[in-house]
Amino acid sequence: MSSSNSLTLSFRMQNFLDSEINLNIMTYLSQGLSFREIGEKIGKKHSFVQTRSDFLKKHKIMTFGRWNVDSYALGMVRTAEFYDYKPEIKNEILSDKSENHNKRNFYLSYFSHVIMGKMRYFAIYAYPEEVKNRTGFEITSWYYFFPHFTLPFFRNDNFEKELENTFESENNKNPLPPRGEKIKPDLIDIYLCRYIQMELEDVNLREYTRRMEEEIGNLVDVHYSTLRTRFQKLKEKGVIYPVNPLDFEELPFIRFYFITAYPEVFRFCKVLSRLNIITAISFMENNEYMVLVQCPYNTREAVAQFLGNLDQECQIFSTSCIESNRGLPYKYYLQKYASNAF
Repeated sequence: MSSSNSLTLSFRMQNFLDSEINLNIMTYLSQGLSFREIGEKIGKKHSFVQTRSDFLKKHKIMTFGRWNVDSYALGMVRTAEFYDYKPEIKNEILSDKSENHNKRNFYLSYFSHVIMGKMRYFAIYAYPEEVKNRTGFEITSWYYFFPHFTLPFFRNDNFEKELENTFESENNKNPLPPRGEKIKPDLIDIYLCRYIQMELEDVNLREYTRRMEEEIGNLVDVHYSTLRTRFQKLKEKGVIYPVNPLDFEELPFIRFYFITAYPEVFRFCKVLSRLNIITAISFMENNEYMVLVQCPYNTREAVAQFLGNLDQECQIFSTSCIESNRGLPYKYYLQKYASNAF
């Protein structure tokens, strides 16, 4: 991208982020509302919300899905692992030349370079629970705190004081949705979750019916009424739940994680969410939490320092490069169904 285009992009993005109504749309998008529901809340037509959503997608601010899947409720086990920064390790994990079930790539969900005092690799896997030979330590799916975006979007002056004051006024009540009720999924459930997890538009069950007929219609009977019933069941049982689809990597933001046993972690995350900072949490073993934070570069030091004062034992690591970020290991279930193992 040329410097002139870069300046134009920055100007357009700044104008977008300087608009209160645009920030309200971003807030409601992060809460999982449909375009029509957002339009009713802000007094605008569905098409108005659609154009703002299209702008965010065009500028890579909306990059993944608006729904997430509770892996445990779907009969899966998520794990995470850190690796030494060696090319042969990276090549082995990312290699997909063979879809052997013993290969880690078959279950890989996320892979990035991280800085933990030194460079390391960080991987997240999604294993069907019947697979016992797993890599890493167990974690849950990510649960996002819903931010309420306000002006000014970029906090500059007195951020440390605002952080302290907001912390004093916040509580530690858990705002996250309840864990999903465990089901025994079939191929339709797996593919429906796969489509929904990647969806940036409103859920479109007719489109999913068409896609499913093309992809697995030779294996299962696919009908719109079936998908409509399954979608409602997955929502009611908490197997799928709204998630924040916004990603500020294209803005002057930095992504980092921390692992903590701090008892008021919900309070800390809710505070950041009130300051235009994206936060998400994954529950670990031994009453620990892994927390994702995406904040402006100029506030990172203040956020990390504040966290360090609360929990001197926390481990902080930054992401420098994301090489793989994908959803469910649906091919495992496809092969399982094709071999009549369901």
